[in-house]
Amino acid sequence: MNRIRILLKLSFLPIRRSWLLIGFLAVSLAQILLGLWLCGGISSELARTEIYSERSRFVTIQLRDESVLVDPVKEALEGEDVSIEELKSGQVLERLEAEEPEIVQTIQSVGGEGLGLVPRMVLARGPIPDAALEKLKMMTEVSKVESSPVHHARLKRFYHHLGFEMRIALALILFLTAVQILVCHRILGRDSQEISRNLSSWGSSSLDALSPGFGSLLMITQGAFVLSLVEWWAFRTWIWKENSFLGELSVDGSLDFPVVLCLITAGVMFLLTGALAYSRRPEEE
Repeated sequence: MNRIRILLKLSFLPIRRSWLLIGFLAVSLAQILLGLWLCGGISSELARTEIYSERSRFVTIQLRDESVLVDPVKEALEGEDVSIEELKSGQVLERLEAEEPEIVQTIQSVGGEGLGLVPRMVLARGPIPDAALEKLKMMTEVSKVESSPVHHARLKRFYHHLGFEMRIALALILFLTAVQILVCHRILGRDSQEISRNLSSWGSSSLDALSPGFGSLLMITQGAFVLSLVEWWAFRTWIWKENSFLGELSVDGSLDFPVVLCLITAGVMFLLTGALAYSRRPEEE
């Protein structure tokens, strides 16, 4: 325990000597990692949205009259991840009024008979299979079924190209992360070399002599890593969900954390830190 405690104190020594510069580097590395998490989360969401747009459709179901129950229609869509909205005749008129006010005025002038001309409708959106549509068309409660894709072909191509560009951004950010770690290593190099030489002269093994340098770099990278996770949580809690535009970019109004990307990045950072720290000899100037 005493040996580990001494190595930890020696690891913290280079950081304490240049704490302001090291602090700025750690914060900047955290921002790069935050950008990595955002790109990973948005890239994953784009892939989900692309799949959703290929399978999903808007379906307008026109019922025969006001007395028809909606339950059979809901049962036909049971088991599907579909949002269902029921519109009575009055609600249909309210929506139609914004687009065709003259038609609505004509219907309202007729009175109750005019209102009877407005069909009761059920709106469904989601990945509705063709079998479910055919089942709806065969139902006696339904007079008409219309279907249209959620996203047209041009928007689907946009999702595909944007996903490719996000993968390029991920690669660039990973490169910047490696460069930032290398910069931290170079800044810590002089103090770490001095500590390594002293430990080596006192009879410590090469592994022990180089361990403080590894510990210093690991403290900075892991500190930045933790800070980026805290910033991600803050962004997802107070910005993504509270922003109506950003929230609509995802299928369910949420943004999943890229766990796999996070684990891969943590492993690569650890290996890169170890490779940089243990690649030198203690006596090297």
